Amino acid sequence: LAIVAAVAIGGAWGGALGRYVFAPLAFRPAQPLLIATVGLSIALQEFVARSQGARDRFLEPMFNGPRLVADGPFTVLVTPMRLIVVGLTLSAVVGVLAVLPRTRFGRAWAAVADDAFMARLLGLDPVRVLIVTYALAGALAALAGAVLTLAYGGTSFHMGTLLGLKAVVAAVVGGIGSLPGAVLGGLVVGVGETVWSAVFGIEWRDAAVLSLLVVFLIFRPAGLLGAADPPAGRDRHG
Repeated sequence: LAIVAAVAIGGAWGGALGRYVFAPLAFRPAQPLLIATVGLSIALQEFVARSQGARDRFLEPMFNGPRLVADGPFTVLVTPMRLIVVGLTLSAVVGVLAVLPRTRFGRAWAAVADDAFMARLLGLDPVRVLIVTYALAGALAALAGAVLTLAYGGTSFHMGTLLGLKAVVAAVVGGIGSLPGAVLGGLVVGVGETVWSAVFGIEWRDAAVLSLLVVFLIFRPAGLLGAADPPAGRDRHG
């Protein structure tokens, strides 16, 4: 019930923010959109801190009893909650990558992302597509936050700061604007964190992950699957 409520409220927040904050800035150069995103993140955190309190909130982790998977040079343990997290993540990824493009909205989203001006000429409303997109993004973010809260047994108004930075790293590594790239970037960040923690310890793990952002922005700003430039001869509007 908590997950369903979180997804519903997160989706509503996402749609409202898309309509009143991001729609006026959409289909323009990316700098104002980036500034608005950072400012909105700070504003939302402070809103939660003032409205619900700045103290951390704890609850008993659910389904957190470890189960032995393998024993040897490295002992491998897993909890039922970790399996639930993996299952929900795979379901969300399959839904976004495989199911969404086959829907009417998915086709409209692809058309607007490719050329908003031409999509408008063909009868699509780019602003409406943008609002639904932000509602979907808010719902997915709420799903991730709710599952993490249940998995780790606590939450706070600032818990999303570092996770948000890592999400930016994953997006840049995979390629901004590429859904498969976002999935690939998330896998790279997750595997990198695990390998670093196993070999070097966790003290500098976050610094190592965030350094990927600098490396990719310098040497491969388009990311692993992103397009460096629009196709030749395409007139980009808006």
